[in-house]
Amino acid sequence: MLTVPAAALARKPERLSFEEASAVGVNFVTGWLGAVEAAQLAKDEIIAVFGVSGGVGGAVAQIAHALGARVIGVDRVHPADGTPAASIIKEFVALDGSARDTASEIKRLTAGRGADVVYDAVGGVTTPAALASLARRGRLVVISAVGTRTVEIDLVELYRDEIRVFGCNSGHYDVVESGARLQRLAPFFDSGEFRPLPIANRYGLENGQDAYLAVENRIRGRVVICP
Repeated sequence: MLTVPAAALARKPERLSFEEASAVGVNFVTGWLGAVEAAQLAKDEIIAVFGVSGGVGGAVAQIAHALGARVIGVDRVHPADGTPAASIIKEFVALDGSARDTASEIKRLTAGRGADVVYDAVGGVTTPAALASLARRGRLVVISAVGTRTVEIDLVELYRDEIRVFGCNSGHYDVVESGARLQRLAPFFDSGEFRPLPIANRYGLENGQDAYLAVENRIRGRVVICP
């Protein structure tokens, strides 16, 4: 049994089912922390979202679009048709070359300037490309490290371009703090500006192991356990 303080409760957006609402919290809270609270993304700025086809990346794309920013999606594969991210991004860069190739394509799409914000929802193997894709005084948001925990950074380029790097970890916030953020996000879901990923499959509690196997096998969409 779990108990939580009443202050942690956030009312479910009317547009969402309980299953959908249960599957948006981590992605959108983490996306909001990085894009809004840390990087302070503003209207008409350019954001490149690395890992845009994933849960957090897709949430960041929606948040950025709602703020009036221009979104460039970056990933190994394009977001699946019908997903919220697929309907938002107008420009996509495939992660199928070197860091220099990825950064060069983002610079080309931004007339040589680079992105004001890069939200790197992958991290590690993508960090060199993310840093190289930034405009002067750009902000990099890091939430993960895939493949390697360490990267080499040219400190001269970092300080000359006045680059800022933000690490964001939603795990540092308790249920009350997270509940307050969910409450702030709720109007965006009720207005239809934010949409959840589709529920791919549902499992009873007795089949919980099958639910985890579905996640391990990278099923598209969300998996929920319904007691």
